[in-house]
Amino acid sequence: MTATLEKAARLAHRIGQLKDTGKVTSLLGVWQQRLSHQQARQVQQRQRRQEVWERQQQLLQQHQRRQQAEREELLPGLAGPAQAQAAGPPALF
Repeated sequence: MTATLEKAARLAHRIGQLKDTGKVTSLLGVWQQRLSHQQARQVQQRQRRQEVWERQQQLLQQHQRRQQAEREELLPGLAGPAQAQAAGPPALF
């Protein structure tokens, strides 16, 4: 009878270990899924920040080109050395 009780106790202990292992495995699965979702969100956020930065750079360049064109219209003599050379020497008379 004692051997049967010991065997039953060992079996119960092993069942408990297996249940604990199942719980740990389940938790690991949940944690891995959460980590995967978090990493995907971080990648999306990084891509979005990159897209915003690129768009800001485009807008800045457009603005700078527009300002340069306005300067050239308003002050053609001060547009820059390339413009001055293209126009030729200033007329003296």
